[in-house]
Amino acid sequence: MSYDETSKNTDLIIWIIRIYFLLAAIQGFLVIYLLLRIPVESGISAFFGFSIRRLAIAMPVAFASIGFIWVALKSIQDKRCVLNFTTRLEGWLNRKNNFNIIILLLIILTIGWSYFILLGYDVIEPFSRAYFVRLQPIAFWFVGLSIQSLIALAFINFGLNLNQIKPPNKIFRIATLLFGFFILLWLWIAWTRIGLEAESVGWNSLGSPILETQVLFAWIFAVALIFLSPSIQHVLERIPWPKKSTDPFTKFDILVSIFLWIVTIVVWNSIPLTSSWFISPPRAPNFEFYPNSDAILYDTTAQSALVGEGFKSWGTAYASRPMYAQFLGILHIIGGLEYEPIIFIQVAVFAIFPVLLYWIGRNLYNRLSGIIVAILITAREANAILLNNVITVSHSKLIMADFPTAIGVALFCVCMLAWLKNLKPQIYFPLVAGGILGIFMLIRPEVGIQLFVAGLVILIIFFRQPVRWLKSNLFLAIGLLLVLSPWIWRNWQIDHKIFIDQPNYRADLFAKRYSEDPEETSIKVEPGETYEEYNERMAEKALEFAQDQPDSIARFVISHYINSQIQTVLILPTSFRLIDSGIELLGHKSLLQFWEDCCSINGFIRRLPFWFKWDGILPHQSIIPIIINLFMIALGVSVSWHRNRTIGLLPAAFMVAHLLINAFVRNSGGRYILPVDWVSILYFSIGIAYFTIWGFKHFSTKEPSGLLIAETNRDTEDLKDERTSKNNSSQLITILLIAAALLLIGFSLPITEKMISPRYISELSPTQVMALIEQEGDTFDSDIQDSLESILTDNATIIQGRALYPRYYFANVGEPGEWRSFQPRPYRRVSFYLVGPQNIGIILPDNDIPDHFPHGSDVIVIGCYNDRYFDALGIIILNSTDQSVDEVLLRSSLDDVTCPLMNLD
Repeated sequence: MSYDETSKNTDLIIWIIRIYFLLAAIQGFLVIYLLLRIPVESGISAFFGFSIRRLAIAMPVAFASIGFIWVALKSIQDKRCVLNFTTRLEGWLNRKNNFNIIILLLIILTIGWSYFILLGYDVIEPFSRAYFVRLQPIAFWFVGLSIQSLIALAFINFGLNLNQIKPPNKIFRIATLLFGFFILLWLWIAWTRIGLEAESVGWNSLGSPILETQVLFAWIFAVALIFLSPSIQHVLERIPWPKKSTDPFTKFDILVSIFLWIVTIVVWNSIPLTSSWFISPPRAPNFEFYPNSDAILYDTTAQSALVGEGFKSWGTAYASRPMYAQFLGILHIIGGLEYEPIIFIQVAVFAIFPVLLYWIGRNLYNRLSGIIVAILITAREANAILLNNVITVSHSKLIMADFPTAIGVALFCVCMLAWLKNLKPQIYFPLVAGGILGIFMLIRPEVGIQLFVAGLVILIIFFRQPVRWLKSNLFLAIGLLLVLSPWIWRNWQIDHKIFIDQPNYRADLFAKRYSEDPEETSIKVEPGETYEEYNERMAEKALEFAQDQPDSIARFVISHYINSQIQTVLILPTSFRLIDSGIELLGHKSLLQFWEDCCSINGFIRRLPFWFKWDGILPHQSIIPIIINLFMIALGVSVSWHRNRTIGLLPAAFMVAHLLINAFVRNSGGRYILPVDWVSILYFSIGIAYFTIWGFKHFSTKEPSGLLIAETNRDTEDLKDERTSKNNSSQLITILLIAAALLLIGFSLPITEKMISPRYISELSPTQVMALIEQEGDTFDSDIQDSLESILTDNATIIQGRALYPRYYFANVGEPGEWRSFQPRPYRRVSFYLVGPQNIGIILPDNDIPDHFPHGSDVIVIGCYNDRYFDALGIIILNSTDQSVDEVLLRSSLDDVTCPLMNLD
């Protein structure tokens, strides 16, 4: 550097020192002014009109400000002293990591005190607010000092060459650009209010969040693992293994997967069940939990198959979620008919989800990121179970299709990454991936959109290899069709139409959603209208709306998509509660209350508005956490892109596609985005892992090492040719075995329907029923027998089947949802759902609580068909062992009974 440049830098530093301390003094006096303007509370002792506490805060600021003025004046009088100071400062900053450490500390102070300021606007508890009001001027001062210190250090370290200030590497540069895009998009959404103002249809509130304490635990655990990583690797090298050549990396992956699976089972199953929209509370006579709403549909579909009537939903052969229904049927065979035993087994299966996310995080970056995302997703699911009776959520302990769909998308992603990241030529990878997609399309058909995403990614990767691209897509499609074709053929035999769950392709849903008034009468079935005519009319109605109002469709699609995308960020921590909770502890001095305020899930959602008719306005305390979350997500995406290029964006592409397909159906948020909202948690975890390792490398004297932080690289050698270690014959055998397995999975559904014989005969005559009663001899008195005989000689109908979810309701008590037999009614009654030759809800009015009516009982019901339910006059409960009569329930009054019965509602 020339003498002139050195002189210019010296003069610049002197001016920076003078301005720095002068501004610090001005800010200090402004803080004192603001402090002294705060009114004194009544009853507080004061000195010259000010409380002792306030003066205790103001006096140090005053002394510091006077000191800053003295330094500023001294810098004008004694230039040599300033030069000596700056020389020593530059020397200290040039020592290893000192500059980086002080910059990081100043950034943390700026963020921390900024959060304190914003939090103060939301605190309403009087004791805490008094502290925030008095400390807020100090917080402003610290923020100002931190910012001007950052600016001053930048000039001192770089001089006038501020172009040297840039992100430390390419990953941070990409992350900064992406973060800037996120902020601009956020500002645009805040300005236009698109995605913030609720739509009239399909607008769902936020699902279960992750707590800041849980993220802190995951991060501390990650830091501990970084220190222990070399020791862990050393231990794994000494552990005996069946295959001696197994390296410690593979051993670690297997052991961690098993450990995560076991811990997840224990954590999720340790949380007790509570009632919600999808679980009805225990009621007489059995006091058991039963499924409700959509969960009834899926469970009764499975129960219908178990009694030999095939997969039927709502009493029709058009089965909803048939693959999940088959899974439930298997659980019932293993665990019985009760709810809690099968849920225990279901959790044991669904606990594979954190393991799958571990492998995704491991493949996109390293094992540390996989462990963090597994911890966070386990915690998030535990929160969902805990919040079951507070907000409407879907989780692993419900009989719902959302969580298994999330497992399906994650499993498909694992398979695609295992293939594309290593770019192996084995063609069975896309075959398996297509089969996985087919399996989960039989749970939620919209998962099929991921086939197009996968095809696009394959096209980008194999753009210069058209033969390989064509072969990959062909085997994807073959795997898909092998699973779907048996079920589609089964449906074709029923209705001569190609469909998965509904022959109308949900035309009624589109007609409702593509309408300004979803409740309008024209969407309902008209008198005398056939099923085909109704479907055709609904399809024409939806198409007419799309042609007449494309602008409305564009508006609600964009709005619903943005709402879903916002919620994928809001599930991450949006508040840091320890600050104000700690201040409140000084007042109430209750550790239990402190725990509720600072660390509980219920305390978290109570202080934030996102779950209770949110108006789109962010609380002040959420601004800083959301900024941090967005940066970590941007950093995770950047790391994933830098390591894997297009493959690293595969989970993000899956998320965008799923959110879009839901937006086109006018759905957003809540449980509808559960299948993909883990993607934000994934990239957030990768960002945390990378930032932590980067911090160790730049601020620690010891370079981190070990298998935990070793980055997984993709092998690009196989991209140039398709040679494989296996010979063609063994590869062909593998492909045929996989194809046979996929076809067997597809055929398992129609085979199940054929294998299980009908449990109940289609019709029972009055003579058969009376003969069954008479076999009991003196068990039932003559009055009961006479009443039954009287009913049977009239025009009553006899149906039989398996009684599910029997419960007794008092007047005006019932369950929410569309199931007519369980809705509130103005009279006491016994209600249950019958599966058998007829699947229908049963209501027996005017009866006392049954002494004995087990869930899953075989029953014979006598009564009349009513509006979407069966109005019972008598119920014969049979013994499950020998089919003898256990109990007979009769309506209290059977005089002059004729069908149809008078409606009591």
